[in-house]
Amino acid sequence: MKIIILFDSFSLGGAEFHAFKLAKYFSKIKKYETTILVFKEGDGAIKKLCDKEGINTRVIGEFTRIRRFMFPLQIRKYRKIFNEFKPDVILSFNLLPNLLNGFIWKHTTAKFGIWSQQNISPIILRGQIEKNAIKNISCFISNSFHGAEFLVSNLFVEKEKVFVVQNGIEEASIKFSVGEWRNKLGLTGDEFVGIMPANLTGTKDHITLLKAWKIVSEKLIAENTKAILLLPGRLGETTDHIMVQIRDSDMFSNVKILGMITDMPGLYRVADISILSSNAEGLPNAVLESMEAGLPVIGTRIAGIMECVGEEGYQYLHDPYDFEKLAENILRFSYDDTLSEKVGTFNHERVKKHFAYERMCEETLAVISKCYGHSK
Repeated sequence: MKIIILFDSFSLGGAEFHAFKLAKYFSKIKKYETTILVFKEGDGAIKKLCDKEGINTRVIGEFTRIRRFMFPLQIRKYRKIFNEFKPDVILSFNLLPNLLNGFIWKHTTAKFGIWSQQNISPIILRGQIEKNAIKNISCFISNSFHGAEFLVSNLFVEKEKVFVVQNGIEEASIKFSVGEWRNKLGLTGDEFVGIMPANLTGTKDHITLLKAWKIVSEKLIAENTKAILLLPGRLGETTDHIMVQIRDSDMFSNVKILGMITDMPGLYRVADISILSSNAEGLPNAVLESMEAGLPVIGTRIAGIMECVGEEGYQYLHDPYDFEKLAENILRFSYDDTLSEKVGTFNHERVKKHFAYERMCEETLAVISKCYGHSK
């Protein structure tokens, strides 16, 4: 089988990493001829991972929207590119790649095109061509149950064409030890350390967390414990706003903005708690990775995070923008090591049971096989 996986850029994000993991499984385990196509380079993080695994990649040029008067030329351009690889299936991630997949796969050697839904961001369709692109998609894979509902209710996709395959997490491979990470970060080991693994972008709510962390740091310093918040992730459009909040709160000594980190499994082991303050999520890998690391996880009471932590974890979530409740939840774990260990152990076992990497890949292949059978 020949598979094309299409997404926006080689920048590291949840959807892109999900796509890479599937590509690795298809090419290395199943020995399928797998190629990753992207519109632009981005920061190149995914490209480095692909090169390491020997996965074929290509940048095909920027794609902004389907253009009504340029439509025939767009068809011709992308048909030529895609047919070079003679794909049997095209699997796409994120809105623009999904729309391109919808209008191009029938003009290629592919038997079907699959739309992967990784978030629930509002989608504004521009014209009938984009609506037709959605209708042309053979089937849809959502990484969450609420994402599947979003496809049906917002994009009017037929229920029969929607499948749910939840994210899967690989067993962690650690590069640096806890001691090495503490040295890098200037930590003594006596601090209470929180981590929010998330790109500094508009879909994340770092500001609510920073307001909460101010309360936490003031409470704990009164007990001779310094609270340190780690913020790993790509520096995006909200970076300046976050820096202003840190400055105005006088928290430069309590918050460390780290940028992109390649050894996230090692960094998680330094933390006492993981937090995801967010406005919208599909099924966030950051939460699942934190759970795999054995950390207690708290965050915003939204569907994607709730789906990760399960009903047992609902009590540790806060309503959007409620920084006081978030601070209360953080402090609850800072004061109770037994609770932290109990919840962290439960989280680790939950990931092993429900969010295994091999299960995600095999379920994705099952959907591909079902679509393939219907295409004959």
